[in-house]
Amino acid sequence: MGALTGFLFNRGYAATLRETIVVATGMFLVVAGAFLLLAFEGLLCIVMMLPIGMVVGLLGALMGRSIALWGRQALPPAISAMLRLPIFVAIEPAHMTGLSSTKFSRRW
Repeated sequence: MGALTGFLFNRGYAATLRETIVVATGMFLVVAGAFLLLAFEGLLCIVMMLPIGMVVGLLGALMGRSIALWGRQALPPAISAMLRLPIFVAIEPAHMTGLSSTKFSRRW
């Protein structure tokens, strides 16, 4: 989300680093508020998630900004990089992320 926000915000014009951070932070706060209002998450969960999510999200926003600024010379490769990012996240092996699709059964 941060990478896409940074990319889309900087695609139109070269925003400053501060503007990119402010927009990405606002986006995360709006999404956290929507999760709270729609009762997807509780307040405590959102408060625990925000510090870690903001750091990772702001790094993504900076990456998206870099791709957008680099893409001013070559827009098709920049858009290609942004489209490939979610695909690479989706195909990442489960054992690398610590997630496993193995279901454990309880024996009585």
